[in-house]
Amino acid sequence: LVGQISKRQGVINAENTFYSVKRFIGSSARELDAELREVAYNIVEEVDKIKIKCSNLDKLFSPEEISSQVLRKLAGDASK
Repeated sequence: LVGQISKRQGVINAENTFYSVKRFIGSSARELDAELREVAYNIVEEVDKIKIKCSNLDKLFSPEEISSQVLRKLAGDASK
């Protein structure tokens, strides 16, 4: 979900609503220790890289994967 729909989803299901993910791209968990405590979703450190845990799917996503999914959704909406 992207946009206003995801904002509403964040109120109901904060643990599985990912926001401000682009600031984690290319960073390690040690570099962003204070920022990682501010988000409602679960962060896992894997081989000095950050992974975001989606408990609904029981899967780990990298910040790059989530960012590409958002861009894909926005590009699809723009082409309609």
